[in-house]
Amino acid sequence: MKLLDNPPVDEHGHIRFAEDEEFYYECWPMGYNDRLVILEKASPYTYDYGWCFPKQGGFAVAAALAVWDPATQDEPVGWHKRVGIPSRRAPRRDEDPEYNRDRCVHGSYMDEPCARNQFCKRKGEG
Repeated sequence: MKLLDNPPVDEHGHIRFAEDEEFYYECWPMGYNDRLVILEKASPYTYDYGWCFPKQGGFAVAAALAVWDPATQDEPVGWHKRVGIPSRRAPRRDEDPEYNRDRCVHGSYMDEPCARNQFCKRKGEG
């Protein structure tokens, strides 16, 4: 994944922060959060995976993308809600098994208490 030096913003306020051979990585401002989505270049109007971050004008999304390796890590860091089930699986996830442990829908690892919801039913893991 290559971070873009001058991320373009479209007419909807979507910020394209990065891309690779197959995907665009964009931040979509939502009502109460910023959503990181992965768009296939072949079909750039839909997405299979998305994560909600605190609403900060895309800064949390940009920071997550700066440290994320989508080839070896299933999901970025810092999100508080996953959009879509099942969760993403990195192509070479076996290279980073400690990072790729199962998480609840709020982003906490299944063997740790949920950081977002003390009543989390731990659904949506994977």
